[in-house]
Amino acid sequence: MSTPLAVMFADAHVDSHTWAAIPTLCGDSAFSLRQIFDFAIKNNVPYIISAGDQFDSQKCKSYPYAIWNEQLDRLRKTNSKFLFIDGNHDWDNPPKLAFHDRAIYIDSKIFQLGPFTAYGLSYKSSAELAEALASMPSADWLICHQGWKEIQRFGATQGSITQIQKAKKVLTGDYHKNFTKIIDNGSYPLEIFSPGSIALQDISEPADKYFFVLYDDGTVQRVPLRTRIVIDVSNLQETKDVINFVNSLGEKLTQAINTAKALGYPQTVIAPIVRGYYDRSLSETIRVIYDKFSEITKEKGILCYLFLREYNSSPKACPHGVFELNTAIDGSIVLATEEFLLQRLEKSEADKDTISLAETLLHSEEPREAFKLWRKNFLKKTCGISSEEIF
Repeated sequence: MSTPLAVMFADAHVDSHTWAAIPTLCGDSAFSLRQIFDFAIKNNVPYIISAGDQFDSQKCKSYPYAIWNEQLDRLRKTNSKFLFIDGNHDWDNPPKLAFHDRAIYIDSKIFQLGPFTAYGLSYKSSAELAEALASMPSADWLICHQGWKEIQRFGATQGSITQIQKAKKVLTGDYHKNFTKIIDNGSYPLEIFSPGSIALQDISEPADKYFFVLYDDGTVQRVPLRTRIVIDVSNLQETKDVINFVNSLGEKLTQAINTAKALGYPQTVIAPIVRGYYDRSLSETIRVIYDKFSEITKEKGILCYLFLREYNSSPKACPHGVFELNTAIDGSIVLATEEFLLQRLEKSEADKDTISLAETLLHSEEPREAFKLWRKNFLKKTCGISSEEIF
């Protein structure tokens, strides 16, 4: 029978909240992290390996340290050790978790995982990565945190899989999607393992989250995490789709909350997320969903989060102005429409001209042209000159 050697994950991004704009949406990463340590301790796994981004920021407050310290302290009663590298979000010198006696920093180090050799490589810039990979010793596993152009369709990448010529398998952090792929590096097939993030870090991410378990026979198992429940709305294309969804919304929210409670979710992770896309022809009809959502959350006294967005939305096409952020905060709907933006501006130190610009762009179907006209009038009013005299 095979024996587990290591629990492997990445992109915990532990912080006091998931998104700064929604302070009540919190506790997700801490909940997932506890499950990972629970599994390792229960199954006497010798190593817990994190492939970077243990923290969400290089500059963080005490909360994420407390969460990590709580879990690492549990290892003192076991034979397990925590191995880690730095990601692009949490690189620091000395490494943030190096203070703990059960944590081992494995950057630029080769070590044994049972019968396998492994090499750790913290995040490197594009300029540093090629040399770092060329100079590494041969190993069965490479533990790294990079954006690879063969994997990520969007976002920044620092290198190519073809640069990895001294490893047989790769555990890579950075990409927030879980998958296993075999990619030819130009010399041989290379097995790539991406754990993905352990909790939702962006509303467009897959809701299902996992970690990997490496066994002494070389097999790797994917283990699911219990995470905040996400209700995905089927693409809303017609008015009848909106009506059908509204009629089922109350039942879906209640069921999601009851399920989370039954599974023992912490209080901070019980509130579900509703997300989806709608055809822009429904931009007025879609308000029915917001009204119903607000009615249900207030009536039942529950907290839920709503994220809806147009298909192929763009600043030019968005009916509410230059951007759109739809969320439910403390049981009430807050839209980044005219009302939301102007409230935020009025509470800030924005002057009347800035507020005037925001109003102009929000009411315009052609924001670019509206900005040009506003700018021309602003320069004429404040400087007594026209924009043509400057450019």
